[in-house]
Amino acid sequence: MNLRLQCPLAECPLDEIRSSWLHPLEQEALSRRRRSEGSLGARWLAKRAILGWLEERGESCDAREIAILGGDEPPRVHLPERLGVCVSLSLSHSNSRVACLLWIESAPAPCRLSEARPSLLP
Repeated sequence: MNLRLQCPLAECPLDEIRSSWLHPLEQEALSRRRRSEGSLGARWLAKRAILGWLEERGESCDAREIAILGGDEPPRVHLPERLGVCVSLSLSHSNSRVACLLWIESAPAPCRLSEARPSLLP
Protein backbone atom coordinates (compact mmCIF):
# COMPACT_ATOMS: atom_id res chain seq x y z
CA MET A 1 0.00 0.00 0.00
CA ASN A 2 1.40 3.38 -1.00
CA LEU A 3 0.08 6.66 0.36
CA ARG A 4 0.98 10.18 -0.73
CA LEU A 5 -0.25 13.15 1.26
CA GLN A 6 0.41 16.85 1.40
CA CYS A 7 -1.11 19.82 3.13
CA PRO A 8 -0.37 23.45 3.92
CA LEU A 9 1.95 23.85 6.90
CA ALA A 10 -0.60 26.30 8.35
CA GLU A 11 -3.04 23.37 8.84
CA CYS A 12 -0.61 21.48 11.09
CA PRO A 13 -1.54 21.93 14.79
CA LEU A 14 2.05 22.39 15.99
CA ASP A 15 1.22 22.93 19.67
CA GLU A 16 -0.97 19.81 19.70
CA ILE A 17 1.76 17.83 17.92
CA ARG A 18 4.30 18.80 20.58
CA SER A 19 1.92 18.07 23.47
CA SER A 20 0.12 14.88 22.44
CA TRP A 21 1.45 13.32 19.22
CA LEU A 22 5.10 12.59 20.05
CA HIS A 23 6.50 9.23 21.14
CA PRO A 24 8.81 9.52 24.20
CA LEU A 25 11.84 8.90 21.95
CA GLU A 26 10.70 11.73 19.65
CA GLN A 27 10.29 14.02 22.67
CA GLU A 28 13.81 13.11 23.79
CA ALA A 29 15.20 13.80 20.32
CA LEU A 30 13.31 17.10 20.18
CA SER A 31 14.84 18.16 23.50
CA ARG A 32 18.34 17.54 22.09
CA ARG A 33 17.80 19.03 18.66
CA ARG A 34 15.19 21.55 17.65
CA ARG A 35 13.02 20.37 14.76
CA SER A 36 11.65 22.85 12.27
CA GLU A 37 7.91 23.38 12.13
CA GLY A 38 7.93 21.78 8.69
CA SER A 39 9.67 18.67 10.00
CA LEU A 40 7.11 18.33 12.82
CA GLY A 41 4.26 18.92 10.38
CA ALA A 42 5.51 16.26 7.94
CA ARG A 43 5.84 13.73 10.78
CA TRP A 44 2.31 14.58 11.97
CA LEU A 45 0.97 14.09 8.44
CA ALA A 46 2.70 10.69 8.20
CA LYS A 47 1.31 9.59 11.57
CA ARG A 48 -2.20 10.66 10.56
CA ALA A 49 -1.88 8.55 7.41
CA ILE A 50 -0.63 5.51 9.34
CA LEU A 51 -3.40 5.84 11.93
CA GLY A 52 -6.03 6.16 9.19
CA TRP A 53 -4.71 3.10 7.39
CA LEU A 54 -4.74 1.10 10.64
CA GLU A 55 -8.30 2.22 11.35
CA GLU A 56 -9.40 0.99 7.91
CA ARG A 57 -7.96 -2.42 8.86
CA GLY A 58 -9.90 -2.41 12.13
CA GLU A 59 -6.78 -1.87 14.24
CA SER A 60 -5.90 0.95 16.55
CA CYS A 61 -2.79 2.61 17.81
CA ASP A 62 -2.13 5.82 19.68
CA ALA A 63 -0.03 8.44 17.89
CA ARG A 64 2.41 8.35 20.82
CA GLU A 65 3.10 4.66 20.07
CA ILE A 66 4.51 5.57 16.65
CA ALA A 67 8.04 6.92 16.55
CA ILE A 68 9.51 8.56 13.47
CA LEU A 69 13.22 8.88 14.16
CA GLY A 70 16.20 9.71 12.05
CA GLY A 71 18.42 12.49 13.30
CA ASP A 72 21.09 12.90 10.64
CA GLU A 73 19.89 9.79 8.78
CA PRO A 74 16.72 9.26 6.73
CA PRO A 75 13.71 8.93 9.03
CA ARG A 76 12.52 5.48 10.10
CA VAL A 77 9.13 4.49 11.45
CA HIS A 78 8.94 2.39 14.61
CA LEU A 79 5.56 0.76 15.30
CA PRO A 80 4.38 -1.61 18.02
CA GLU A 81 5.21 -5.19 17.01
CA ARG A 82 1.61 -6.28 17.63
CA LEU A 83 0.60 -4.47 14.43
CA GLY A 84 2.76 -6.71 12.23
CA VAL A 85 3.46 -4.03 9.64
CA CYS A 86 6.50 -2.22 8.32
CA VAL A 87 6.29 1.38 7.15
CA SER A 88 8.94 3.10 5.07
CA LEU A 89 8.60 6.77 4.39
CA SER A 90 9.93 9.86 2.77
CA LEU A 91 9.16 13.28 4.26
CA SER A 92 9.35 16.69 2.68
CA HIS A 93 8.60 20.22 3.82
CA SER A 94 9.00 23.78 2.69
CA ASN A 95 8.08 27.13 4.19
CA SER A 96 4.43 26.60 3.31
CA ARG A 97 3.74 22.86 2.66
CA VAL A 98 4.43 19.46 4.18
CA ALA A 99 4.30 16.12 2.40
CA CYS A 100 4.89 12.45 3.03
CA LEU A 101 5.10 9.31 0.96
CA LEU A 102 4.50 6.02 2.78
CA TRP A 103 5.03 2.39 1.82
CA ILE A 104 3.14 0.10 4.18
CA GLU A 105 3.85 -3.62 4.10
CA SER A 106 3.07 -6.59 6.28
CA ALA A 107 6.70 -7.69 6.00
CA PRO A 108 9.95 -5.69 6.29
CA ALA A 109 10.69 -3.33 3.42
CA PRO A 110 13.13 -4.81 0.87
CA CYS A 111 15.35 -1.74 0.70
CA ARG A 112 15.87 1.79 1.91
CA LEU A 113 13.90 4.46 0.06
CA SER A 114 17.11 6.12 -1.06
CA GLU A 115 18.03 2.86 -2.83
CA ALA A 116 14.64 2.27 -4.50
CA ARG A 117 14.64 2.17 -8.27
CA PRO A 118 12.31 4.76 -9.86
CA SER A 119 10.48 1.92 -11.63
CA LEU A 120 9.35 0.64 -8.20
CA LEU A 121 7.76 3.92 -7.23
CA PRO A 122 4.15 4.83 -8.09
